[in-house]
Amino acid sequence: FEKGLAKEIRSSDTIDQAFTKVVKMALAAEFGPSFVKAKGAKTMIDTIVRGIMGDSSLRKQALMIVDRFAKK
Repeated sequence: FEKGLAKEIRSSDTIDQAFTKVVKMALAAEFGPSFVKAKGAKTMIDTIVRGIMGDSSLRKQALMIVDRFAKK
């Protein structure tokens, strides 16, 4: 999970892009990469990202993760 984030997240990513990458990496780590590529996964990922964006506590936690792994 952490190695994937370190490779994927860039400081130039928008918050939405970065959160999407975090969610995809978390799902891939938990259920396997094919799960993220499965039909319907994009809708689920988008829903999770919207949930994170809509909750101040989750948004703060996700921003800390992004900040930790963002490459400049």
